[in-house]
Amino acid sequence: MKKKIVSLLLVATVVAGALTGCSLPFGGDHKDQIEESAYGVMKGLTDADKDQINKYYSENGKGKDQISQIDVDEIEKKFYKGFGVSGLNADEYFDDNTKKSVREFSKRLATNFITDFKIESVEEDKDNNVGIVKAKVTMGYDTEKMSGLYSEVIQDATKDAREYQQEHLEELQQIYLEKGQKALYQKIFSEFVPGYLEKIGDKVDETGKVEKTFTITVEPTSDDKETWKVTNIKAY
Repeated sequence: MKKKIVSLLLVATVVAGALTGCSLPFGGDHKDQIEESAYGVMKGLTDADKDQINKYYSENGKGKDQISQIDVDEIEKKFYKGFGVSGLNADEYFDDNTKKSVREFSKRLATNFITDFKIESVEEDKDNNVGIVKAKVTMGYDTEKMSGLYSEVIQDATKDAREYQQEHLEELQQIYLEKGQKALYQKIFSEFVPGYLEKIGDKVDETGKVEKTFTITVEPTSDDKETWKVTNIKAY
């Protein structure tokens, strides 16, 4: 009788173990994968690394406004647009040194967008098949206070450039006659753009650092839920 009881216990133990083993892939916890993807995107935002972000952010993801803030090329385009210049004809207006200053300034904005972050919580909503990650974020400047900042400074720069043009009319006419329109614009803007970028940088710094909470939505990209990617980011 004792042998039968022992045998039954052994069978029950083996069966329970087998069932538990089978259930792991379907009912297990995926918080590590969820956190890895959220951390990967936040690390990319902090380092202004688009390749890092794209590795963990879904191609069809929403909330990519945050990502555009660390895109140096996009920042450059906005700057040139303020001068009524497209990237294609920037050479007609800016010499190499001036374009370099624009590039460096764009990198400065990108790298200072988020200066630090900390993952505060990771949850898996199995009913809705999503992961929700909360991160405390330190932003290097207040984007809400920057509304109109570019246009304000660029308007001042344009005004001063016109005054400069009037005061140095003879010199500029000579440049135009000898070297053409391209050299004329390069001369004018080379006198002002680098300095005004410094002014913009100072104004950006004056907006101050801001603490925000990012809610990051992460979803599985495979049936076994071993791979997850960020599909949305919201800042509060």
